[in-house]
Amino acid sequence: MSKWRYTIPGFLAVEKSIILCLVFSFVFSPLSTFFTFQDIKIAEAAQVTIDADADLNATAHLHAGPQTVFIDDQTGYKFYRSGVQTGVAAGECVYSKTTDGGATWGTPVLIDDQGTGVDCLGISIWYDRWTPGDTTGNIIHVATFEDGSSDDVYYNNIDTASSDNRLGSATAINAS
Repeated sequence: MSKWRYTIPGFLAVEKSIILCLVFSFVFSPLSTFFTFQDIKIAEAAQVTIDADADLNATAHLHAGPQTVFIDDQTGYKFYRSGVQTGVAAGECVYSKTTDGGATWGTPVLIDDQGTGVDCLGISIWYDRWTPGDTTGNIIHVATFEDGSSDDVYYNNIDTASSDNRLGSATAINAS
């Protein structure tokens, strides 16, 4: 026996039994005995219909870029190819806006009308604040891809700080 260490006879057996009891209670007790999970909540997004008459053509929703932007937690814009709508022909490039976090959506607004009818093949957007370092931009840039004899790409934008003002008519980027 070491002169610096004094052991009590039977103490090691008591130590082992305490450890065994702790392990046994941890293994066979519910986790809530040791941990509380009150702060863990399951997040589920509500499903909301933006436009019940959106184009259901299988290829109408193939896109080359983003189609939705939220500029804050309540205000968002969804760009899409229209279905049958009052005032908007099916197959046109439109957007709808929400101001209540997506619970309801406004009437579709025509974003690109070249006077050629139902010719929207797709839409791609870019919001200024998606650009690294840009924390003050308010413009949603919109490129629309048109079907027809020239298959042009058109540019328009929406100024979210000025009541959603647009350029007016879209500008052709690669007009034939």
